[in-house]
Amino acid sequence: MMLLSLAVALAEPSDLEAIWRAEVARAPVESFLVYAGHADPQVRRRAALALGRLRSDDARGELTLLLDDADPSVRAAAAFGLGLTPGGDRPLRADWASETDEQVREALIAALGLHADGQDLPTFLAALDGPRGTSRAAAVALGRLGIAEVEGVQDPATLAALTGQLDRLLPEARHGAAFALARIGASEADPATRARLLHLVRTDRDPVVRAWLVRSLADGAEGEEAVALLAASASDADRDVRIAAARALAQLDAAEHPDVLAVLLEDTSWGVVFEAIAAASASDELDHNLMLDKLLQHSEPSIVAATIAALGAAGALEDERAYLADDSPLAWQAAVIGSLDDTDRLIRLALESAYPRLRTAAAGRLLELEPSAEEGKALLAARDAAVEAVGASILVEDPSPEAMDVLLDAMEGSGDLDLWREGLSALGAILSAEGGVTDPRLDAIIARGIVHPDVSVRRRAAEPAALLDFPDVEPPVLDGLPSLADISPLRVARVFTEVGELRVELLPELAPLTVWNFAHLAERDYFDGLEVHRVVPDFVVQDGCPRGDGWGGPGWSIPDELSPTPYEAGTVGMALSGPDTGGSQWFVTLSPQPHLDAGYTVFGQLVQGHGVAQRIRPGTRILDVVIERVP
Repeated sequence: MMLLSLAVALAEPSDLEAIWRAEVARAPVESFLVYAGHADPQVRRRAALALGRLRSDDARGELTLLLDDADPSVRAAAAFGLGLTPGGDRPLRADWASETDEQVREALIAALGLHADGQDLPTFLAALDGPRGTSRAAAVALGRLGIAEVEGVQDPATLAALTGQLDRLLPEARHGAAFALARIGASEADPATRARLLHLVRTDRDPVVRAWLVRSLADGAEGEEAVALLAASASDADRDVRIAAARALAQLDAAEHPDVLAVLLEDTSWGVVFEAIAAASASDELDHNLMLDKLLQHSEPSIVAATIAALGAAGALEDERAYLADDSPLAWQAAVIGSLDDTDRLIRLALESAYPRLRTAAAGRLLELEPSAEEGKALLAARDAAVEAVGASILVEDPSPEAMDVLLDAMEGSGDLDLWREGLSALGAILSAEGGVTDPRLDAIIARGIVHPDVSVRRRAAEPAALLDFPDVEPPVLDGLPSLADISPLRVARVFTEVGELRVELLPELAPLTVWNFAHLAERDYFDGLEVHRVVPDFVVQDGCPRGDGWGGPGWSIPDELSPTPYEAGTVGMALSGPDTGGSQWFVTLSPQPHLDAGYTVFGQLVQGHGVAQRIRPGTRILDVVIERVP
């Protein structure tokens, strides 16, 4: 689709076009300096965004200078860029005290939150009472500290301050605070704060807030409080709150609340039942057969698969052979494989199964069992590049020079991006651990890696190249891209599924390459007939894998186009397996997900079909994707 040439100069029909092309190519920081000093603030703003998207320490100095720009929008873009940049927290912290523009202050807080450094805890707390955007950014930042388990974030005063934000009328502030409480957990909250949170679980008007507060209170709930929490949430009128109840039940141990589990397993919502099965699976004390056996006859295949997985994980699946039969649905067979502990059997399945989904199920399960380098080496003999990539990833954790010959064999004969990424990382690990490793093909493989068309492959090649003292080379420049003028008219994607239509507003001004890549695939009928391979209740629906197992892609990947745009319900993003690895897999969020902000490219927003998205199940087929253009 996209050809690269080291000798081709960047086309420059306009400054914005030139910035975009340099950004897509992940050109050196020097390529952006002329635009960072441009007279037009729109150009400077776009240069700041591009510098941030490099995620390179080399960009920190220029972004720091742009924090002093006369235009607030440029300063806000520079702040976002520093949020993505290693070491960017230091200039952000220094600028916070003097900045007066509220748009920029919001950007500074959000960017500091991306670094999740505990020394910023007082700053985030002080910003909670600010305007709606700043308050949300500060609360989300506190939630990120909770995710990172930063010391001090569970202080009762912090939890009380976040709880106080729930009294505000601003939905942004309330959502941010509830998210933070969910991610931090309320185990250290004082009794008055916990009582207030439990009252809000029963009475708050916003189901998003109620669901997040259930998650928060599940941390530390016991005795009568746990009973009251589950009673309120398991009977809530909103499906997503009941899903939160099922997840809380897993944390509180379903064996201690069998009546609640029984109610949730009979819920009318697919997502509630799905999560209740997971709660049953997490308990060591339940009679799983008694609770789950009847679900093996459920009309929804994905519920049956989840039940098989739960019974298998608990060692309570009576006859696994019945579900591994060749005529059983692949989802059932994959569910059984996901609970196997026999590594030899898993390797045989990974190498010999006729179905990609079962091969990767076996390889993925093997990863969970702390495999050895010898087992990783065995997977490198697979006829499936995804399985070979798993084998290479095992060598990253357990580097073995004896496996290098097989690894190089696999990489030489493959163009698979995952295999090259993991293979180069494995080579770096082997060289770091052993030193002095030689192979006549090693230099050739690394030389291919450092000039590979894919930026994520080039990034993985950097470590082994440095260990072998390879000279620096100019990165390749993308050629053959459309112009921004060609991309701009791409405005709507109509995704027709077996259960209805999703109408997506595309955002080419925010993520032009990602929008074009999606439209390019859609107009080649790439998505037609694919099954949705991943559905997580109250989280995401994900599609775009031609293998049907989540391990597939189009044969290329595209650089990320990260932005401050938040992940609300219905936001459409690009799935990743690491930085700059987007391809064909995309997802729709089913509820607000602030922890995804600035981590995955946003390229669309659902404007019609929210109810359809909620009806999609694993295996739902995509019938057609139609792209609409506007002048």
